Amino acid sequence: MYDRIDRFVPADIAYPALFVCIETGALFCTESLKRESEVRVLKGLKFQPIDDKYKYDPFAGL
Repeated sequence: MYDRIDRFVPADIAYPALFVCIETGALFCTESLKRESEVRVLKGLKFQPIDDKYKYDPFAGL
């Protein structure tokens, strides 16, 4: 795990629909799983896009 990630670029490989990201220890999912969960109106899920604005900094609030 890293202390901070300022730029996150997922590898261009096939991922399972739901997986643990080795770098952050967080659950990540594919866009297709996100869409399907929205269609089925699953409750208790929160999605954060992994885009140019994504940063991982678990110590930011300390």
